[in-house]
Amino acid sequence: MVEVLPKLTCRHFPCGPIRTNEYLVANSHGRSVLIDAAPGSFDEYAKLSRNNPNRLEAVLLTHGHWDHFLDAPRFQSEGVPVYVSTFDGIWIKQLEYVRDFVPAELDGAPCTANFYLNHGDSLNLLGVEWRVLGIGGHTPGGLAYYLPGMHWVFTGDSLFAGTIGRTDLPGGSHMQLINEIQERLLTLPPETQIFPGHGGSSTIGREIEGNPYMLHS
Repeated sequence: MVEVLPKLTCRHFPCGPIRTNEYLVANSHGRSVLIDAAPGSFDEYAKLSRNNPNRLEAVLLTHGHWDHFLDAPRFQSEGVPVYVSTFDGIWIKQLEYVRDFVPAELDGAPCTANFYLNHGDSLNLLGVEWRVLGIGGHTPGGLAYYLPGMHWVFTGDSLFAGTIGRTDLPGGSHMQLINEIQERLLTLPPETQIFPGHGGSSTIGREIEGNPYMLHS
């Protein structure tokens, strides 16, 4: 018997002062999942959902940097659970870990996640499997979310089109980032679409062939 997967759509909208990519993944039954919670994403989501009403099931954070989680408490106040890695959970809970890097004009509140994730975990959201891939090195607990049924992977700030995330911030490790990208992302099917935290999309095959950090590591 052939399994029929639910039809999903992925809507992209950049938010915040450094244009962090937000991804709203929705199914045909009016349910959705949001990848990351950049400053301004709560208001932007509210605008989008006025025309396309949906029930937001989860906010999945890729890592604990301010430009990816500052609006998470606003979603929680509406009853939406927030997921983050075990390692980066303290970063969003105790803002002194990131306070020096938050622009002065932005106001943030600490966020205690509802659920903590680790490499190898699996989620069932919107009727499909989401595999949790630990990609540390940009932060200690960076995560990517892989949907094998859709050939999509949301990489946060680990792997971008033609480059990788910076590793010179606290908790960064260039070697860890390269190793885990190679072991856990570049082993995905080459047709897998990459949806990163900043910039344009790519595919695993394109990055294997042309990303200079992978070619010369």
